[in-house]
Parts: sequence; structure tokens; C-alpha cells
Amino acid sequence: MSLAFLNPLFLYGLAAASLPLLIHLINRRRAKPLRFPAVQFVLRANRRIARRYKLRQLLLMILRTLALLVLAAVMARPVLTEEGALLSGGGPPVALAVILDTSMSMGYRSGAGDRLDHARTLLDSYLAQLRGEDSVTLIPTARLEATGTRQAPQLVHDGRALQTAAADLRPTFGRADFRGSFMAAYEALAASAAPRKQILLLTDRQQAGWAEFDAASLGKVDPNVLIHILRLGGAQADENRTVERLALQSNVVGSDIPTVLEATLLNTSGTPHRRVLAQLLIDGVKVDQQLVDLPAGGRLPVRFEVAFEKPGRHAGVVQLSADKLQADDEYHFSLEVNDRIAVLVVDGDPRTSLVYSETYFLSYALNPGAAMSRSLIRPRVITASELEAAELGRYQVIVLANVPSLGEEQRQRLFRYVRDGGSLIFFLGTQTEAAVYNDTFYASTTRLLPVPLVERKQAPSGQPWHISTVEAAHPALRLFHDSLAGLLQRASFYSYMQTSSQALAGGGKALLALDNGDPYLVEGQIGAGKVLLFTSSADRDWNDFSTKTTYLPLMQNLVLYLSGAQANRLQDSLEVGDAKQIIAEGRYAGSEVTVTDPRGMPRLLRLQPQGSHAEAIFDANTLPGIYLISGAGKQQSYQVNVPLEESNLTEFPAARLRDKFQHLPVTISDVPEEQPEVAEPAAQRYDLWPYFFATLFGLLVMETIVAARF
Repeated sequence: MSLAFLNPLFLYGLAAASLPLLIHLINRRRAKPLRFPAVQFVLRANRRIARRYKLRQLLLMILRTLALLVLAAVMARPVLTEEGALLSGGGPPVALAVILDTSMSMGYRSGAGDRLDHARTLLDSYLAQLRGEDSVTLIPTARLEATGTRQAPQLVHDGRALQTAAADLRPTFGRADFRGSFMAAYEALAASAAPRKQILLLTDRQQAGWAEFDAASLGKVDPNVLIHILRLGGAQADENRTVERLALQSNVVGSDIPTVLEATLLNTSGTPHRRVLAQLLIDGVKVDQQLVDLPAGGRLPVRFEVAFEKPGRHAGVVQLSADKLQADDEYHFSLEVNDRIAVLVVDGDPRTSLVYSETYFLSYALNPGAAMSRSLIRPRVITASELEAAELGRYQVIVLANVPSLGEEQRQRLFRYVRDGGSLIFFLGTQTEAAVYNDTFYASTTRLLPVPLVERKQAPSGQPWHISTVEAAHPALRLFHDSLAGLLQRASFYSYMQTSSQALAGGGKALLALDNGDPYLVEGQIGAGKVLLFTSSADRDWNDFSTKTTYLPLMQNLVLYLSGAQANRLQDSLEVGDAKQIIAEGRYAGSEVTVTDPRGMPRLLRLQPQGSHAEAIFDANTLPGIYLISGAGKQQSYQVNVPLEESNLTEFPAARLRDKFQHLPVTISDVPEEQPEVAEPAAQRYDLWPYFFATLFGLLVMETIVAARF
């Protein structure tokens, strides 16, 4: 600690402390001889008064002198400062741990380079001051190094090696790990015998890295290690924009079908951005673009339209025109585009009028834009007599709607189709009989029904049944979770075919059930294929479900599920630094999968058994982009994007940052971006003038009491 004064010119006011003494000397009374007869009593009283008067004057002089001295000290503002200069030329050796912020926000360009370049310039200046007995180490704040691990830092006496290491550092695409960096710094300094130990942090003090930091989580620390935090950046708030999220607006995604993607652009600064170019690229080819104005500190949705020419996996990116922080100007995504789904619908009760046909509402639900050539689901309606000539292998799903029965050869063909992986849907109706269906589709070698039928149920007049139970966890029914499940209850069922509850317990699974407990939709497995049984009709003969709004999404989701088509949802994006959990079937435990990063670099992982499945963890997601996973019987992809918090360049307040370090000795200073030379951290100071002011007040009170009482 050393004493200093912020206003040293006021120390000249100390000379004013001589005024009370001069006044005292001037006003000192001199004894005058009296010519009157001496009276012993009067003489004694005069002596007592004189002694009392002299004591009062002396006390007043001392109090007034002290008051003037303290007043001058208050005006000069005395402070105690912490001794903490970096690598000072004199004094004992110094062990210095330099923490260099390499988070994404340090790539913000200002002037000729970015902020990491500015930090390197400052670091070179500090390292140039190293003496032979001083030691130093360099610790980047990246959460993940190229190897996925952080090496323990070592103190060295030659700063040139650290200059070379710092020159190779580049801003990463993730957040800063300040907790791990400080723990590494304390670990390195603990191995040093230097009497002076310091930590220097060069950072832009951006909010994302500090929000989760807590000095208490560092464990055991050395309170004698001085911490200096230097902030690099301008006085004004930094401007930046990014893509906050991306959403898929289309109901289904298929080849050659118009698909709408909506990107939400975010302006994180208080300045509006004019004429920002937003582009959509698919597989590296630009397919759409928009020129937009971003409001200050606001969001703006931008819609892109694209038609994928081919089915399969596609990689896309939403790209903004470059700004001063280019790392977050792109948002990556991957999308599985479905091929056309061919559905063969067998109408068991065709009518002369199309609207009264058994499959009219079903065909419209599967393909609402029947007049348009571009549709994901392409149903073809035939009669039962035409089924014999149909090539079943061309269709992913076959629907039997109120078909009375089928011949032996047709049943054999259907059975082989389902057993080999095809999907079949039964709708019952006025022409289906329980006994016939049980004989031909259940109790036979060509078993296709998941459960046997019992009898037809007819609702009392004015008391129809409604759907009350939804297996919302099923992939085809996830749309109807929570409040949306209530929409299914609006349909009224006047008749249905009851199924055997005992057979249901041992075979099929009820996905939808009526309010009397009987199933409405049952799923079964036949070989490699799936079978769905609707216990009511596809048209309005037994219910009014086909006229409700939920009929269309239910039928489309069931067909998508049966055909193996991908859900119409963009895959959740990981952030740089997050780990990816790769899950495979248990039979693949011990085998290897390959993860290929956006640069095309492969990495092998071995799947470990985890209960009924196998899994591996990939923790080297250090780059934004699309990652490919191959092996374990399939190929898949996932996207990684930069953390959204890193795009907000708001400065973390110095007062809050000082509070996070609790009782540790820390100094916090700002370094102007135009200042390339060494900037010494501001020393920790303790203001003393409040204590001097309180002393002055006490002296004045005492002076008043002495002047009035004596």
C-alpha cells in the first residue's frame, strides 16, 4: 500500500494551519501593573481566571490548527493504492499468467485488425519487459482445443516462445471459459517460487462469458495473487446483427414442392441497419435473397421459398452481408427432403357421384391440391376388382376402404407386401362383416388384422361416441399433444366395429380410443411391415370425422409415419462447444461410427453399450456447419451454429465484474482501441477523504463546545 493524493495542489493549504497560532500570539494579553491597593482575595481570583483563559485559548488554537490541516487533506483527496504494476523494472521477480480471451466476440474488427490483434500487440509490449528472473505463461480461454483437451500451462522465462504461440491464436466460434482459465492460471502460479504473482486478463468483457462465472467455483485460490483485467474495445456500443433462429413454415417437405423457410434476423445494437442482404443457399447454391432494413435492437422475420429438386439430405445456410463480426453472419441447417409417397387406395364402395364415394374425403385429405402436379402424397384410387392387376411394390402405403373381402391370391399378395416392409390401412364400413374379416384376415395363414373383430356397435340416438384417449407419444400423433388433443374430440362416431380386448392385450396397440374405452385406431406389426386398423368408416357413413379439420393432418401424419418419411421439423441446432450424443441400436455396440466435420475431417468413435441401445459422445464440435455421421446401419447429419449470446456485444459492467471476484485483489481498466502501447492496469485504491471529513466534523464540534463552555 502507498499513500497518494488526487488533488495534491490543495496540500498548499496546510500553510493555513499557522493562522490560529499567529492569531493566538497577536491576541495574547500582557499583564499590566495596577496602582490600587492589593486585595488578597481579588488577586487570587484573577490568577485562577488567567490560568483558565490561557488553557481555553491553547485548546482553541490546537483544534483550529488541526481543523485547517484536516480540511486541506480533505481537499487533496488522499487515497491508498495497491502496489500492482506489471513486470516493474525493479523489485523481486514476477510470475505472470496471461489469460487471452479467444472467444468469438474477440473477432470484432476495429481499424486495421480485430480485437485479438490488439490484445496481441499489448501482450508483446508486456513480454518485452521481461527480465531474466521473471516468468510468464499464456492461457487461451477457448473451451475446446483442437485435441478436445486443455494442456496444463507452464511458466517460462523466454517471452518469445509465447509471442509465437499468441500469433497462432485465432478467435474461436464459441464462448470463453473464464472459470477454467483462472483455475489453470492459479495452478501454474502455484508451482512458482516467485515472491510476486499476478494474473493479467486481456478481454473485451463481453457479457456471454461472464454471466456464468463465479469466483467461488474456482476452489482454493491464492489471495496474494493480484488480478488485472484490461478491457479492449471502444467507448460506444458495438454494432452487430445475426440470424436468431430458422423455422420451417411448410406442412411437409418433398422434392419439387414449394417450401417456405422463415429466418428471424436480430439486431443486437441500438443502431438501425439499412439494406442488409439476406441470402438462402442450398448445397452451396443461392436460391433466394431479400434486401431488408433491421430496426435498432429489434427482430425481423424474413421468408424464403425454395423447391428441392431431389429427395434426400440437403445442407443449407442463411447468410447475411458481412459486418464487423463476421463469425455470426451465417446460420447453418440440414433438412431431409422426402420423395413422393405413392398411396394405393382401394375403394370398396364406389358410387356414381364422386362426393358420395367411400374414399372421396380420404383422397382429398391425402392430397388437398389434387389439381396440382406438385404434392408429396400422391394417392391413386382403384376398385377392388382392379387390385389384382396393380403392382403393389410401387406403393409405400395401401388402403383398403370398406372392402367386403378379397380372394385368396390377392390376400397372399398383400400378405407378402406387408411382410416384406409395406404398410396397410384398414377402414371398415357398411360392407364389412366381422365374421368374414376374422376368417380371411385374422384366423388364416395370411393374417393381416392386428386384432379380431367382435360386432358392430350402434350409438343410441343423439348420443354419439367421441375420441377421448390419444397416444400422444406415438410418432404419428405427436401433433395432437396437450390442448390439440381436444380437437379430435369434436368428431362424432355413430357406429364402429368392436374389437377383442383380450387379443388387443396380446397383439395390437390402441393409438386412439373412444370415450367408452373401445379402440378406434389400432396398430399392429406383420413381419417387417405395419398395419393400421380404423374400426369406423373413412367416409360419413358411420361418423362425421372426415368433415373435421383434424382429419387431414391425422391422415397425412399416419401416411408419413408408415412410409418412413421425415417429420416436417428442422433439427435442433447445437452450439459450438456442445457435445453430440450418437444413439444406435444395441446390436451395434462395439462397432465404429465416423463423424465428419465441416472441413471434411473424419473422426472414428466406438459405440458403447448403454442398456438396450449403444451410444457414443462426440465432443469436438468446434466449428459451425454441418456434421455427417455414418455407420451403425444409417447416415445422418446435424448442424452446429455459434452461440447466440456471443452475438450480443454489450459490455459486462465493471462494478458487477468486481463483485464476482468477491474479496480477491482485482483491478479493472479500459484500454482505448487506438492505444497500441502498454497500458498499465489501474491500481486498486481506497479513498480516505471520507474518514478525514468525519474527523474535520468532529474537530469543529469540539471547537464549538470549547468556545462556548470555557
